[in-house]
Order: sequence, then C-alpha cells, then structure tokens
Amino acid sequence: MKEGLILWVFVFAGPIAWFLTLEGNFAFSTQVCTGAWSYAPAIISSLAVIATATAGMILWTRFRHMRQAQSSTSKVYQIVAVAGAMLSATFVVVIIAESIPIMMMQNCK
Repeated sequence: MKEGLILWVFVFAGPIAWFLTLEGNFAFSTQVCTGAWSYAPAIISSLAVIATATAGMILWTRFRHMRQAQSSTSKVYQIVAVAGAMLSATFVVVIIAESIPIMMMQNCK
C-alpha cells in the first residue's frame, strides 16, 4: 500500500507544479515591472520544470525496478508508474509552453 501511495504522489506532482506555476506567475504579474521581481516568472517556471521532470524520472526508475520484481500487484503499479512518467513528460512540455509568452511579454514599457 505504501508503494502505491508514493507512486500516486509522484503522478500528481506534474499537474500540481503546473497549477502552482499558473498561480505564482499570476501573483507576480503586477510586480514584474519592478526591478526586484523581474525574474520571478522565470524562476517559478524553472522550478516547476525541474520538479516535474524529477517526478517523471523517479516514476520511470520505479517502473524499471518493479519490472524486475515480478509480483501480481507489481503489474498494476507498473501501469501507474508508466502513465505517471508520460503525464510528467506532458506537463514539462505544458509548463515550458506556458512560460514562453510570459517571458516574451516582459516589456513593461
């Protein structure tokens, strides 16, 4: 049971990081034009990409480890791990795609 809970936490790490990126960039949107907060969206997006990619890599290594341990419950966890790794890869692309317009629109003039 503990293995399944850990897997589900990493599966939802990508969507949670994406949501926090949206909220963080929205929170700093009015303060970006000041000098101190101009790099906040880049930092938030970078941390979200790193967190999501790390969760995907952990899920992929868990899948490879479970593939060697041929048990009956391991098959279900393998499916969860692969689906979570693919979901994390998708959310890495989504976070990068949403941060492109934010970085391009930092004109403040």
